[in-house]
Amino acid sequence: MTLLPLYGMMNARARYQRWREELDLIKCEMLWTTLWFKHRQKEWQDREEKSEEPGQQAYAAKQQQIWIRFAKTAEKTFHEYITIQ
Repeated sequence: MTLLPLYGMMNARARYQRWREELDLIKCEMLWTTLWFKHRQKEWQDREEKSEEPGQQAYAAKQQQIWIRFAKTAEKTFHEYITIQ
């Protein structure tokens, strides 16, 4: 009996497991990216609430909108791969 078919099967199984692990990591990175965008939006929201100068408030509001847009785009793009609470 030759071990060549067994070797090929084991090699294919290992390749499948590596790709499966890579897919899991990518899904986690999608979630982390989306949560990071939401975190940055919250930081700018806090800065807007704490600032007293109108210029600072306007800048913080603009930054907040940018991060909201990033988060919405990420959620829209990744919605079929991740769920966000």
